[in-house]
Amino acid sequence: MAFQPGQDLTAERLNRFTPRFFYVQASAALDGPASSVLVPGCSVTFTTTTANAIYEADIAVDFDLNAAATALCSARLSVDGSLANAYAVLQGAAATDRGTSAQHYQGALAAAGSHTLTIVGTVAAGQSINVYTTLRVKVYEVV
Repeated sequence: MAFQPGQDLTAERLNRFTPRFFYVQASAALDGPASSVLVPGCSVTFTTTTANAIYEADIAVDFDLNAAATALCSARLSVDGSLANAYAVLQGAAATDRGTSAQHYQGALAAAGSHTLTIVGTVAAGQSINVYTTLRVKVYEVV
């Protein structure tokens, strides 16, 4: 919604010009076996005042193999309970394999109101997602 000539400006509308940033780090490891489970502490909740706010999210997931395993480790973003299609993944075979994988997301939040973005992970027995895992979110509201 554009500003019209002679229109009074409000703090609420002006605040929409400033993007909001959120950053969280995992508070505990997610040990396998686990399938599509929230990574502890990797959740951001915020409220938008307008429809079609834009979000950009980056995840960095620290995968660790504690035993020999051939299963794929994966994590992805969940937006208000809907799972994204892009994954951060690692596949290793040795018990000493470890790696940090990243993924990037962007989308629109159709309705105004409360929204929650989380990292959801899947790890097999002998695998874990460590506390070095992070979620960073930027939110831009439409003026």
